[in-house]
Amino acid sequence: MAPTRHAVLAAASILLAQVVADCNISSNYTIIDAPDDSKTVSTCDAIDGSLSLLFNSAPSSWPSEASVDLGSVGSIEGDLVIYPSSEPKKTIATAKSLKKVDGDITISVTGTTSSVQEVQISFPALEQVQKNYVISGPYQTFTVEHAKSLTIGGLMRVSDLESTDLSLGGVSSVKEDFSINSNKNLQTLTVGDLTTAEKAFALTAHSKLTKATFASLKTIKGDGTIYQNSALTSFALPALETAGTFSFTSNGANAALYLPKLQSLGSGNSSSTSTFESVSSIQLASLTTVKGALAFQSTSIEDLTVPLLKNVNGSITVQSNPSLTTLAIPRVSTVTDIFIKKNDKLTNFTANALKTVHSISISGSLTNVEFFGLKEVTGDFEVSGASSMDCYWFQQNLKKIVKGKFNCVGNYDEKERKSSTGGIENTEGNPSDYMTDIPDDTTGTNSNGGSSNGGGGSNSDDKDEAGSGGGLSTGAKAGIGAGVAVAVLLVLALLFCLWRKKREQPSSLKLSDSPPPSLPVLPMMEKHTVISSNSSSSEDVNSQYSSHYSVNNPNGVTMASGAINNNNSGNNSSNGGNNNSRSSIYEGDQKLGVYTTIEAGEPSSPSQVGTLNFGRISLLSSASKRLSDKGMGAWKTIRRVSVSSGEDEGNASSNSGKSNKSGNASS
Repeated sequence: MAPTRHAVLAAASILLAQVVADCNISSNYTIIDAPDDSKTVSTCDAIDGSLSLLFNSAPSSWPSEASVDLGSVGSIEGDLVIYPSSEPKKTIATAKSLKKVDGDITISVTGTTSSVQEVQISFPALEQVQKNYVISGPYQTFTVEHAKSLTIGGLMRVSDLESTDLSLGGVSSVKEDFSINSNKNLQTLTVGDLTTAEKAFALTAHSKLTKATFASLKTIKGDGTIYQNSALTSFALPALETAGTFSFTSNGANAALYLPKLQSLGSGNSSSTSTFESVSSIQLASLTTVKGALAFQSTSIEDLTVPLLKNVNGSITVQSNPSLTTLAIPRVSTVTDIFIKKNDKLTNFTANALKTVHSISISGSLTNVEFFGLKEVTGDFEVSGASSMDCYWFQQNLKKIVKGKFNCVGNYDEKERKSSTGGIENTEGNPSDYMTDIPDDTTGTNSNGGSSNGGGGSNSDDKDEAGSGGGLSTGAKAGIGAGVAVAVLLVLALLFCLWRKKREQPSSLKLSDSPPPSLPVLPMMEKHTVISSNSSSSEDVNSQYSSHYSVNNPNGVTMASGAINNNNSGNNSSNGGNNNSRSSIYEGDQKLGVYTTIEAGEPSSPSQVGTLNFGRISLLSSASKRLSDKGMGAWKTIRRVSVSSGEDEGNASSNSGKSNKSGNASS
């Protein structure tokens, strides 16, 4: 017997009530611990409570591939907990619609030390986790997918993985600590979307990790710690601009550290220290301010330069760097204390912008130490170098400004000394001058970094305006090249407009109907003679103008390019009505005996213009700018006019008398 309509409605009501009950469990967990448990939950838009996916509760009930799809679930008002098991070979958790979790997300294991073969997490729409996000467990292969702008309101931690590679795409901001630690097999790490760590940032205790890149990370508001990654050869933060402190210690003996855009370190506490240890190279091309102490120790760096550093409200310590030969802080003006010791090969130290310091303690085999700008030492000044190091200059110039103890061990023979830094301490400097490209195998892309010797540039032949090492970066060179290309195009455009007009005939002041038969192609400009401002006759003006823009045709005959008629008033009726609509658009500055005027009119046929070759050509910069502003179609005629005579230079050669100011040639 068929069910009645009332029976169908009653059954639907019961099912709906069950679904509603499953979707709204206040302060409790919805448990999925068997394959069929997710069917009801997957129809919910929101879960008012927490949700647990317990693959480890009854692992034998799952097939070899344990999978849960949360379907339509868009938000979870409590926590989301996922417990993979070692028994299913692959664990998959998918939530294609999930955008928000108000509590924590935890992906972990309990009660087992066995490896989990593969875990795959897919949250492609997830944008917000209000509290913590923790991933932990012996997962041989682990992959996770997020939306492009995932914000985590608490901490994020990834630990104890057994996978060799890890990519945390989509995570953009973490409000509490961000840490990746103790993943014993991890070899490469990429976190491409993280921009902000509001508190601490840590990468610690990885014995096999060789490369790590955080391509978008700009801000670490707490302490940045890279510690005990014994195989690390390359660590890149190519976008980092500021950090509370930064500690790079106990990592690979020859690690390269890339911090090319780091501008400031420290939280204001003079006792907080940023330490760089066990590195073969470090790029600090942009660092200007350190609010705390700065230390370089036990490195294999040969040349250490921090080119733009200006203010340090703590100490600078450089010690136990056996390969270091040169140390330079050329723009530092204030620092609390300087400690330099146990650097066996260090011979040269310069700090010529330094004006005030509390104490200086330097020892070693130094032969050259420079403080040519020093004005005040409120504590002790102690410098002990090689027997050839000049102490006479220090005694004559610095002893009187030292309020504490003065001691210098070296040579006291009288001699004249000058700064070796060429005045670079008085310049601002440009970070791009000290940047080189970060290798592709480090970041996956070519991005600007600093030089391998602290931003000083790897090519000793490249110098800045004050003589300091460090050539133009690839980006800077490309920018210059683009600018030159634009200038060339503007020059060609102006020459094209000039040549496409018919040549003027002296009798009628009209452009000729065809180009000169002896000059079918405009050849290379060869001369660049300045036109004298003392030109007094039309013949002199034309002669000098010919010298300024002389050209050689293929037959070896030198000809002067003709100037175009300079009529700005109603004197163009004799031109057959071709120029009645002409109006002055640009009147150039009166310089070097002539000035340029640019007018709107009808262009001549492009077929009358030959191939353009150009050499060295000078144009007024304002005319070039207006050409780019107005567009090519608006510029029809270019004329050059003598300042002293007021003549059109193109007509001057055919007239013995001077033309009037309106541009009419005398008869």
